[in-house]
Amino acid sequence: MAGIIDGDVYIAVTRTTKGYIEKLLVISLDHKDRDLLEDIKKTIGFGRINGPFYNKDGTITSKLVFTRVTRNFISTLYLPWYILFNWYKKKTI
Repeated sequence: MAGIIDGDVYIAVTRTTKGYIEKLLVISLDHKDRDLLEDIKKTIGFGRINGPFYNKDGTITSKLVFTRVTRNFISTLYLPWYILFNWYKKKTI
């Protein structure tokens, strides 16, 4: 799980068609790992899965998008998992 969050998550800040600012937390994985995205969505209880996306480099990805990205979302959901699963530690091989 740490590898997923380390390299495949980003926060996107975009403007909606109505002019509002929208913050998204996105987990992007290879399309063959879509089941993992479904499990994460089921565990958390919300979010939407988009894709498949066909990238220029030939890879196919799917994305789990959370639209309710607030300070409360990060502090109550992401931060405890970050600490619980030791996501802050460097990986060793």
